[in-house]
Amino acid sequence: MSGPESDKMVDLATDLISSPLGKLISFFATGFFQPQYKISGMVQKTGLHYSCWVKVYRRKVMFGSWERQFSAQQCTELQEQLAFEVALHLKEEVDGN
Repeated sequence: MSGPESDKMVDLATDLISSPLGKLISFFATGFFQPQYKISGMVQKTGLHYSCWVKVYRRKVMFGSWERQFSAQQCTELQEQLAFEVALHLKEEVDGN
């Protein structure tokens, strides 16, 4: 009994990825197709309160940051408000450039 044979496309992709040309293509593809904007953040729960930090970067340079603290009861509405604030800030930045 023999095991399943690998598909020829899988073999081709494996050869291409492991070849020096494949690594070069991968390097340029990731370098050229990086997003212009990056949003990072953190939410921390302390007792009945949440702290939320959001940072917005453009090409690795931070141009906006927010910090909000809210109770568990306000969590949903203030998270939506913060998301709207960040989106509005990004839209203004994109429209300005």
